[in-house]
Amino acid sequence: MSKLSRNLRKKLSAGLAVIMAVSLAIPAGVSFSSQTVKAEGLTSETKDGDAFYDFRDGSVVPTDTDGKSDITYGNLTIKVGTKNAFNYHGSSHGTLFKDGNSFEIKVNGPTKITLGGCQYSQSGSITASSADGSYTETKEAKTKDCYHNASNYTNEDDYSVSFNYTGETATTITVSFTGQTYVPCLSVKSLKKFYDFRDGSIVPTDTDGKKDISYGGLTIKVGTKNAFKYNDAAHGVRFNDGNALEIAVSGSTKITLGGCQYSATGTITATSTDGSYSETKDDKTKDCYHNSS
Repeated sequence: MSKLSRNLRKKLSAGLAVIMAVSLAIPAGVSFSSQTVKAEGLTSETKDGDAFYDFRDGSVVPTDTDGKSDITYGNLTIKVGTKNAFNYHGSSHGTLFKDGNSFEIKVNGPTKITLGGCQYSQSGSITASSADGSYTETKEAKTKDCYHNASNYTNEDDYSVSFNYTGETATTITVSFTGQTYVPCLSVKSLKKFYDFRDGSIVPTDTDGKKDISYGGLTIKVGTKNAFKYNDAAHGVRFNDGNALEIAVSGSTKITLGGCQYSATGTITATSTDGSYSETKDDKTKDCYHNSS
């Protein structure tokens, strides 16, 4: 989990539930209390659109780079431009980006993009914009303190710079720099996710349901009572008493499970890690998700 993330894990526990036709979407919406989680991140990209790029350890920007060539790492491209080379600085402040340098980040829809900040950046700005020009946002590059001092603060604006692209379409977000800005890391958080339990892409059709499954920000937890079971292409996966879903979120979030009229009488409870939020609902719906049209 990224240090930049203000993540909240929500556990959806299926109590005596036969939840078939389960799919899960995470659009922006219902507001939940959040808790700041600061854990060291490693460069990674997940299947559901999240990514963390570390510019301090040489995994993305080589420590001996001359900064004169573009760098592509998965969905991120660091563009030199025509004015200045960028340069690796160190294990605390990461990489120094200069006027004319930029990032190009491929996103699948609404996304939060956060750059680790630095109090030693020169006065300048960072601008994020979409490929079609429908979105643009500019912020000051210099932050109150450095990202590696994040544990001293509860407000991530004190040590990072964030942008929120709310467009529904996939695009490339360009993040451009003026002045000189130290960037230790970059976090990309998809704000709309869909997990399909019907096609075997997350839960294998031949699963024995006795092992936890992780897929991006989602973890399916078996628990100690019952295995879960793949059912079919219409009803998805049957979750049983003791099974749970853990979902890493970045703030205000709406969580929706596709329902089924054939679920056994039971409940589904959503809770936050810190216990500040809890909500329980019946698991059985009037009809099945595949009839939602």
